Parts: sequence; C-alpha cells; structure tokens
Amino acid sequence: MALAASGRACIEDVSFERMAVLGPEGAWTAQVFEDRGRFEVFGRAVDGEQWVRCAHGRARTMPEATGPGDTLDALRRRCSTEVAGG
Repeated sequence: MALAASGRACIEDVSFERMAVLGPEGAWTAQVFEDRGRFEVFGRAVDGEQWVRCAHGRARTMPEATGPGDTLDALRRRCSTEVAGG
C-alpha cells in the first residue's frame, strides 16, 4: 500500500465480507488495492476462477513516533484499572 510505504499506517472501519477458505493445499492468493485512503482486499484460491472481495475499509497514515514508546511500567501507571477477563 502506498500509505504503508510512507511510514506508519492505521486501518479503520474494516468490513470483512468473505472468509478466505483454504483448500487442501492451503494456497491462497491475495491482492490489496488502496486509493485515496480506501482499501480493498481481494482473494482467490490458487486454482480459483475468479477474484472475490474479502474485505474493505479506510487507511490513513499515522504521525511518526517521537521516541521508542512507553515502557511497560509507564503503561501500567497510565492504565491502572484492572479488567477481569473471561
């Protein structure tokens, strides 16, 4: 994607339309098209006859990071509310 080549990218509002079902050989070919902040993912089995749209959404560039990011301790201080899993 052109956006990814320009730095960090974020995808949003993704809709998955079709599951990529793999055949016995497990081979699957995918193509991603991006144009003006919109993307589409098409796929087909290697021996498949036609391309099907599997997903689509929006993509945008993200600002470059100014440093290495937060440490684990800094994240724990900032996110102090514990949520029970389940």
